[in-house]
Amino acid sequence: MSLVARALLGLALLGAVARAAEPTPPAHPGKITYVDGRTQKVIEIEDAADVPESMRFAETPRGLVPIVKVVLHRERERSEIHEYGPDGELLRSTAGGRK
Repeated sequence: MSLVARALLGLALLGAVARAAEPTPPAHPGKITYVDGRTQKVIEIEDAADVPESMRFAETPRGLVPIVKVVLHRERERSEIHEYGPDGELLRSTAGGRK
């Protein structure tokens, strides 16, 4: 086995150990609703099982919480994404734009 293959295998094993130590996510209600922040219209409703876990759950002080609504605000070259939990609480926000 090459040095690169051994390094990749080692990283994969470390990742597996780290994932095993993570808490099991709670049950997800099943759907994620994507909303246009300007119009408040639903853009899409997606099965939670079809998106990666990192987009289904947000880490909070209480542990993992399901994301059930994602609101995208766009203004010129700036975007903000707000993700909400089942009780309507804001779980996390991400902002970005062109430089």
